[in-house]
Amino acid sequence: MTLPIELMALLAAFAYASSQVVSKLATRHGNMMSGLLVSLVAGAVALGVLCLTTVNTWRIPASAVVLFVLAGVAGAGLGRLLMMRAVRDAGASVASPVLSSTQPVAATGFAVAFLGERPTAGRLLMLVMVVAGLWLSARGGSANRGGVVLNAGPVDLVRLLIWPVAAGAALATSDLLRKAALDIHPDAALGAFLGVATATVGWLLVTAVREPGALRRRRPACGWFALHGVLTALAAFLLFLALRAGDLSLIAPIIASQPVFVVMIGAVVLRNLEAVRTGTVVGALIVFAGIATSSLIDGTS
Repeated sequence: MTLPIELMALLAAFAYASSQVVSKLATRHGNMMSGLLVSLVAGAVALGVLCLTTVNTWRIPASAVVLFVLAGVAGAGLGRLLMMRAVRDAGASVASPVLSSTQPVAATGFAVAFLGERPTAGRLLMLVMVVAGLWLSARGGSANRGGVVLNAGPVDLVRLLIWPVAAGAALATSDLLRKAALDIHPDAALGAFLGVATATVGWLLVTAVREPGALRRRRPACGWFALHGVLTALAAFLLFLALRAGDLSLIAPIIASQPVFVVMIGAVVLRNLEAVRTGTVVGALIVFAGIATSSLIDGTS
């Protein structure tokens, strides 16, 4: 893996982490469904402008369109909703490490099963370390200010962790579809736009059926949700650039460094909302150490 690919993946991880912290601020107010729509529309507009300035041709194979669209449904739609629910219920300092530990494990499995990528000793070591980091982060973190996961019973712990785990699996599925689509048509901006635009249209239809007039009944924190959408769109574009050049099993662990950035950003931005405890920090560092060790072993083997 070359430095530009690593840099793009790290920048994507930072943008994703920033969006998770922003989503915590956003979900304090308004309806989550309508807020998701604001976020998706903002992201689609940002990527649309990027496409207008960078895309040379809008001709794209039908197979790539289908894969980009499915990636949008899995990631920008379902994955984002699950992630926002996870942040709202468990807090960013817990949801981010759990989600970011699940995603590379699932993505690596998908890469082996569907893309023919071969497992390595580094990847097996990463799996052990990210699971340990997930446990420590969840048990040592907080479920919003005043609710400590450390004291949660088994039922409550499952209730808190099911959302970030599901979000990680959905995002890993999206990454697999993105990688397959980019192998057919390697336009990162257009691919990211198609995915987010699909999710936006889908959630507009869902909201029209399930919650008509949701925006009028209870306005979301539009500014925060719009910022969340732009940051997520930027992260998706950078991730597409990295996936276009590198293997999924190599990119996914770097993207999983998000919890380190979330802890750093959250310590400043969410200091009055998140109780960032020792277990959270240790768990996030273990996840990052597993990623770094895996990359080192794979790069030198």
